[in-house]
Amino acid sequence: MKKPEKSEIKFSRREQQDLMDKAILQTLTRTQTIRWTELEKKILGTRHLFATSQRFRSRMKYLLNKKFIKRIERGVYKITESGIKYLETLKAAYGKIEENPLFSN
Repeated sequence: MKKPEKSEIKFSRREQQDLMDKAILQTLTRTQTIRWTELEKKILGTRHLFATSQRFRSRMKYLLNKKFIKRIERGVYKITESGIKYLETLKAAYGKIEENPLFSN
């Protein structure tokens, strides 16, 4: 008897990182500022199969180091101008993926 096929799409590690960055930055654009824990819950609550707590921490560290997001005060973050530009680049590269129902929030 055959196993039912999964409808998940396989992404490379780089694509997973980019999609995680995109989800984080999109969430930050919807709010003025947001607390780390609230942001983490929103990202991990998406349907992204690769959205893990470890990857979230890793991508937040990357976005902070590259100055795409800014720490306003302890535990509170917002997107920067360069983060908005990076998000536009990600949208251009991965825009069609959002049409897939697996990736809608």
